[in-house]
Amino acid sequence: MTASRIGALIAAGVLATGCSSTAKPAPGGIIPIVVSPTPSAVATFRADLAGFVGDWNQHAGHMTIATDGAIRLTYQANTGTYPPPFPNLTLTVQNVTRGVVTAVVATSDFAPISVGTAFTLRLSDPGIVKLTFPDRTSSTWCDETQFAAGTCGA
Repeated sequence: MTASRIGALIAAGVLATGCSSTAKPAPGGIIPIVVSPTPSAVATFRADLAGFVGDWNQHAGHMTIATDGAIRLTYQANTGTYPPPFPNLTLTVQNVTRGVVTAVVATSDFAPISVGTAFTLRLSDPGIVKLTFPDRTSSTWCDETQFAAGTCGA
């Protein structure tokens, strides 16, 4: 298979997922691929993410989800040590489908959670998000109204 055929297949796959490509053959048969989301893909992403955007709290934890898919997460880790650690993580949303977000760790100051590890967030009841950690444990996070009602801890 030629380099140009591989580039065409990659470009076709990228275009099929809502992105555009600026693939151009380079000297020596190397095909650089620069991929950027199409405006409609960005609009769909933002619309699907909208229900998650904002500040979420739980007892001893805070999470902020931005419109661009950046997530800042701080929580009390259950390690059985005292005082307990409070990891600071930055995640990047990779996918939003039917009220479920998949996000991967971009930065972590907590050794048990490494960069590239996946988290899942699900919209639950109004004002409630269920966050599933890489070890498959989960926790409940509340918007301001639900948190004030005591739904997510003290």
